[in-house]
Amino acid sequence: MSFWLILLIFIGGIIGGIISSIAGGASIVSYPVLLLSGVKPIFANITNHGALIFDYIGAIVSSLRELKGHWRTTIFYAISSSIGAIAGTYLIIGISS
Repeated sequence: MSFWLILLIFIGGIIGGIISSIAGGASIVSYPVLLLSGVKPIFANITNHGALIFDYIGAIVSSLRELKGHWRTTIFYAISSSIGAIAGTYLIIGISS
């Protein structure tokens, strides 16, 4: 791995983290950086989402005060988005194999 590639990934991670802490949506930066570094699109997508799991957990922890009294809605959206993610994963696996 060349110095420039490592620098690209490092700077992309920093910029993605800044964007994520301000407004969310680090994928706008991190996914293209992974593609530019030569990672295949499916692996880049998996890596990107795997890395952002901790971002989502941090957002939940920092929003606990605002979520008070809205747990039923929060759980509904968590379950429905998880079902959608699992279904999408199976579709991607089925298409790519």
